Amino acid sequence: MLSLAKGWLMRIAWTFSCYRRLFLCLALVCSVTQTSLVGVQRSLSLRGVISDKNHARVASATITIDGTGTHRQLTSDETGSFQEQLPEGVYRVVVSAPGFKQYIIESLRVAPNTRNVLNIQ
Repeated sequence: MLSLAKGWLMRIAWTFSCYRRLFLCLALVCSVTQTSLVGVQRSLSLRGVISDKNHARVASATITIDGTGTHRQLTSDETGSFQEQLPEGVYRVVVSAPGFKQYIIESLRVAPNTRNVLNIQ
């Protein structure tokens, strides 16, 4: 009878040990995954079109974007379009082109789940 009880206790201890190992492995995987995701910063797309008051597209306009530790200088393409990947944040945008008045946006918010389109006329 004593050996039977001892056998059951050994099985219970072995089962507990297996569950403990499984729990520790899951905890390790979760902590590694969480640590690797903390440093990930989402990149969002800001796009738009530069056009004049007659709706003609302005090619080669300079778009300067500053903010959230970012400084970018872009040039619109031949259709007046531009696109840039930016982290979420608030930016100052300056658009200039030869023969046109400089256009400044002091506080442009780029955020997920919003339409990040900037069409300037």
